[in-house]
Amino acid sequence: MDDDVRPLDDAEYDWLKSAVDRINSYLAKYYFDEEGEGRLDRTERDLKKAQEVFENERFTAAQKSELLALGAVLGNVLATNTRMEWAVVTNEFGTNLGLWHPDTGFVLYPLSMIVKRVEVGRTVDIPALYRSFVADLGLSSSG
Repeated sequence: MDDDVRPLDDAEYDWLKSAVDRINSYLAKYYFDEEGEGRLDRTERDLKKAQEVFENERFTAAQKSELLALGAVLGNVLATNTRMEWAVVTNEFGTNLGLWHPDTGFVLYPLSMIVKRVEVGRTVDIPALYRSFVADLGLSSSG
């Protein structure tokens, strides 16, 4: 079965926004000044901030909403800095939000990447995940 890919609808965009807002609420403890400087801005700096939230809060597998939100941060940085786009992907595994490359059809699922690593006790290094995908998959804004 080929992947069926469609753009996100308003509710799905709202979910992504609320996920980022969830991480921003944690970041308020570490980064914000009175004007709110330090919020996530979809740049590579967000990866270090997300990692710091993960380490400071010591999220467990039971905190799936927070782990999914960290995946949304990773996905937003990938979407901003590569040609990948958020999409809803339906295939033999179900229907999920993912990042889809319009030229190749390749799909990444950043929302579940951190959850799955925590569930099996693997190390979570959000900046390294990003660097790995960009390097190994040849992802770049031009490619």
